[in-house]
Amino acid sequence: MTTLLIKQHFDTTIVMQWIENTIEDITHVFWDCYRRSQQRRALSSLEPESLSDIGLSTEQIKFEIAKPFWKS
Repeated sequence: MTTLLIKQHFDTTIVMQWIENTIEDITHVFWDCYRRSQQRRALSSLEPESLSDIGLSTEQIKFEIAKPFWKS
């Protein structure tokens, strides 16, 4: 009986850790996508003079903002 309880507790611990890790991973992916989306939106609003200040061309910006939010 004791062995069964220990095994059951161990299995529950593993499952709970897996769930926590999965939720954490999904949260990181969500925030990465959100940040990319916000950064691309900010890039799209820059004036051409500002682009040259940061060393990017209009074509580079167009290429970057055309990417979907899930692509880095």
